[in-house]
Parts: sequence; C-alpha cells; structure tokens
Amino acid sequence: MTEEKVRRGRPRSEASRRAVLEATARLVGAKPYDDLTIEGIAAESGVAKTTIYRRWNSKAEIVREATLSGFLRVGGLEVVDTGDLRADLLAWVLGLRQEAFGPGHMSLARAVLSADLDAVGRSTEGYVGVWDDRHLVRRLHSAAQSGAIEPREDFSAAAASLSHTMAIRILAGARPSEQWCEDLVGLVLRGLSG
Repeated sequence: MTEEKVRRGRPRSEASRRAVLEATARLVGAKPYDDLTIEGIAAESGVAKTTIYRRWNSKAEIVREATLSGFLRVGGLEVVDTGDLRADLLAWVLGLRQEAFGPGHMSLARAVLSADLDAVGRSTEGYVGVWDDRHLVRRLHSAAQSGAIEPREDFSAAAASLSHTMAIRILAGARPSEQWCEDLVGLVLRGLSG
C-alpha cells in the first residue's frame, strides 16, 4: 500500500502559473535578463510575489519552466541540412556562439543552463531539459544515410560532444574563437569517420 503525498495549503493555480510564465516571456523579450526581477514578474503578471516564491526559487527557474512549457524560446538553433555535414555543423556551432554570446543573451543563456543543471541534480524521475540534441542527432543520421559518415545506431554521444562542449563554454562565459569552433567540429567528424 503506497501513501499519497498530501499537499498543504491552497492548491496551486494553473491560471497564476500561466500568467507568470507569459509575463516572464514578455519581459525577457523586452529587457536584458540581468534586469529581470521577481518583483517585475509579479507586477507584470498580477500574481503576488509570495505565490511566485511558493512555486519557484529563482528567476532562472521561472525562465527554465517558461522555456520548457513553450512560452519562451531560448537557443535551440536548428541544424540546416545543405548536404555538407561539416558546413552544417559549423554553421550550427557558430550560430549558437553568436546567439549565446551576443549582447543581452549571455546572462540569460547562463542562467537557463544553470537552472537546467540544478534540475538534473534534483531529478529523481527522469530529466527533461531545455538543452535538446535531437536536431543534431537527426542531422547525423541523415549524413549516415547519405554515406557521408559511418552509420551508427546512436549518434547522441557525438551530438553531445558538440552541444555540451558549447554549454560548458557558455556557463564559463568563455566565448570560443571561430578557429576553436572549426576545430571542435573537425574533432567530432574525425571521431565519426571510422
């Protein structure tokens, strides 16, 4: 016999949650992340700060949930398939570099990734995050089908080699040079060539 977890206090309001996430998306689009505050989110959403703090511990957690819930788009550049795998992967890495390290985006990207890492650490039942490698995996499968690289059942490690390395650079605040990006793509492709 399992015991059900009983929640104390008033039930959480889906309308309040939605109002907070929508307000957060509007505010992130209108001002730099560093200027975003819980007070500002409360004012914009019409939801009390105490209600917000009952659900989220930080503005980064709110931005993370807004991203996962589809209210806000942070990163997630798609990999275009031009038929040239090296060029496509390099364009993705350089695009991510441009977006993440651009004015007003660096602190947002770092905060969302940090909140995502914190969620990984607290997760007990499978983790869903904002950092999604499926588009890279699809592009690598497409390259394998065309004969550009050796076929494999699973390309997730290769995709993570690109995306997670970039995530570490974002978290560290270390903008990579264009040559560094070219070298990263070259290393991954050499690892896939046989």
